[in-house]
Amino acid sequence: MGMLISNHFKTNDKLQRCSVNDPEHIVPGSSGEPVNKIQQALTKLMKMNFPPNEAGGLKYGEATINAVVKFKTDRGILNFKNQIDNIVGQKTIRRLDKEMKDTEIPNLVLPPPPPVAGRAGGHIGPMRSGAEIVSDYYRNCGLETIGPTQIEVGFPNRYTTFEGLIDSLIAAPEFHHVIVNHGDVAFGLLVPLCPESTLRETGLVIGQLAELADKAEKGPLNPNDPDTKLFLGKVIKDANVSQAVVFRIVQKLVTLRKKGLLLHFRACNFNAFIAGHYKRAFGARLITFHGTRLLFVRIRPQQFQPGHTVEGELATHPSDATRRFRGFHDPMGEFSSMLIGILDKDGATLVESFTLIGKRIPGDIQFWAKELLRRWKSSETLEFVLPVMWDNGETTFHCPLEIGWGAKLRFV
Repeated sequence: MGMLISNHFKTNDKLQRCSVNDPEHIVPGSSGEPVNKIQQALTKLMKMNFPPNEAGGLKYGEATINAVVKFKTDRGILNFKNQIDNIVGQKTIRRLDKEMKDTEIPNLVLPPPPPVAGRAGGHIGPMRSGAEIVSDYYRNCGLETIGPTQIEVGFPNRYTTFEGLIDSLIAAPEFHHVIVNHGDVAFGLLVPLCPESTLRETGLVIGQLAELADKAEKGPLNPNDPDTKLFLGKVIKDANVSQAVVFRIVQKLVTLRKKGLLLHFRACNFNAFIAGHYKRAFGARLITFHGTRLLFVRIRPQQFQPGHTVEGELATHPSDATRRFRGFHDPMGEFSSMLIGILDKDGATLVESFTLIGKRIPGDIQFWAKELLRRWKSSETLEFVLPVMWDNGETTFHCPLEIGWGAKLRFV
């Protein structure tokens, strides 16, 4: 057995032997099914055409030679003399196999939708961009996937400062809450501390606020106490606010702590260390989060151009660390295949997305909305909003109902 794994090549014994043995090279003048397989791959990957006297494996002739040479030249596949030759040897057939494998669309096999286990309050912070798309998602789907369950999120309250988030949590009747906010691994929730402050990186002072709330729970804060003075001075300096403002925020944290809430932070790139500070400051029983990039993209599919397919697009648009492409295929074959591409513009919050679909009709688009989200209630039948997630080192992305989404859940 050789090295080939694509559906196109793996069942051909001659090509399997070619992938590991030099004497099994496919050379000019050859014919038969191995040549046919090579011609078919070159047609798909490079849109090469072969004349009637060569096509279908009739002959490894001049047109096939030219196609093989172009394929090898474009990819820098050299022989032992560091030259481009006109044969299909181990390097060439393995490269053809890899690229054919990359074009295959795996059947979308989602686990059964997780149970909807309760209701949560929702809170959306200030967005540099995309506030409308976030609102659309919670208005028309409203489900947050957290581990093995989905949580029904009420249409979220909006807050503009960290203090406003505390007020919103105090006022909300729910025990469980989802907080949507820009986040950073070092700077925490990226939101102004309070109306009087320009400090937007609340992670810089959350530890000090937690310390002050610990002390305030035991009695009135004494600004002359050495520890209180130290923590208080840090917040006053970093946030550029008065002592009275800090005392006001701390007292609200003391009130919030009495609720003992469960919180889910939907904020990019959190980690257990920074989440632990917010858990302590809020007096939360548990904080869950995904330590990844988390974004919402609008899926508004356009029709494929004639002759174009998901497989062909995946072959010509390989994914990398800034461009992520995925094909989705209905295993029953009833609905059109769909391609989603996401271009990461800044490594933070700015992305561009595009979607192509075999048939741009409401039924097919709504099929994918329900398949990927569980539900979509909007009367706009030609689009939906999809939450996506990835680690910056990945060349793919994950959707809420997939195993990869739940596997990345973290908690403190």
